[in-house]
Amino acid sequence: MGYREISLKVQISTYILLTAVLVAEEYALSQIGLAPSRPAAVARLMKSPVFAGEGGKERCERMVGARSESMSAMLDMVRIKWGGAEGYVRDFCNLSSEEIDKVREVLIIRR
Repeated sequence: MGYREISLKVQISTYILLTAVLVAEEYALSQIGLAPSRPAAVARLMKSPVFAGEGGKERCERMVGARSESMSAMLDMVRIKWGGAEGYVRDFCNLSSEEIDKVREVLIIRR
């Protein structure tokens, strides 16, 4: 493998990593929007026996939160299990190539 191929792979890997970091940081901004409804959501979840006992409230708060670490872990899991978002929507959600292309067309902003 030559220098150009290695350089291109490094650039692509860096882009993918930075994109994941930006997605996680943007996701974390949702904390601001969730703040007003968070106490009520935690109170509702605390009524479930699943959250009874020590650490239940912290688990509820994590569940109704939007931490960047949570999004990073989810993105890692999707990458490992399905090879990325496209693999997820193809293999898990059963979208066809045409449907994936249409979703991509709708979501991508062209400048």
